[in-house]
Amino acid sequence: MKDFQFLDYHTEYSCKGAFKKDMDVEACFSFVFRHTDEENVSEEYEVILYKGTDFSREKHHSNSCLFTKKQIRNHLRQAQGIYPFDFYITEVTNWGDGYNVFKVRLKLTNVPGTFHKYLLTWLRYMYEYPYNVILYDAYKLKKDPCFRFTSMSDLFNLVLGCFNENPRDIHQIARNQVSKTMLKRDIREKLQNIKMLNNVYDKLKNKGNNNQIPNEDGDLTTSDFEFWESDDIFERRRKPVYMNVYKEVIKKK
Repeated sequence: MKDFQFLDYHTEYSCKGAFKKDMDVEACFSFVFRHTDEENVSEEYEVILYKGTDFSREKHHSNSCLFTKKQIRNHLRQAQGIYPFDFYITEVTNWGDGYNVFKVRLKLTNVPGTFHKYLLTWLRYMYEYPYNVILYDAYKLKKDPCFRFTSMSDLFNLVLGCFNENPRDIHQIARNQVSKTMLKRDIREKLQNIKMLNNVYDKLKNKGNNNQIPNEDGDLTTSDFEFWESDDIFERRRKPVYMNVYKEVIKKK
């Protein structure tokens, strides 16, 4: 079943504070990006995450949250280690055409505009394809003891650096590359001195055909959630690629 095929971008959100936008659908957070720079700003956001794959499969819109409320909470808490902010997550039924969604409220107070961009992009990873499945694999990798002390942001970048396509740089933080690992305090310092998110992470190595995951396994492809959900396919086809890049590149940096 093709859960992620022929997708249009679908970021559904509102904001109020230094600038205002009513709840609506856009391709991305470009409205926010246009109204923020490196200067400190306060703003509140409300972002809609569609649960599961029904919405993306039936409507062909790229908004598919594969995670639980607890996982969303933990995901956001990791970003709180860079700058403090408040958040609240509610579950809503019959949203729009009858879909179940998470409504995520974010309140950022007097923090750099670059962190607003970072946090919204970090949240986007939870619902927009292919970042949602890249993050899904990062959480699978986190279960391995060797990644006990590796941050989720570094694991996400590891999987991104092995992905068999090149998503749009403007929708992500790190570029399509194998990136250097970073501590949260270093990310915070970078965000104070850059204008573009793509400049947060330095490159270790270009992506190459020999360190990319396959795009299919039998009848399943990367457009099928089952391809990502299957622990068997993960262990056989994808984890060896991630481990090779981790051991041969990142640990030898």
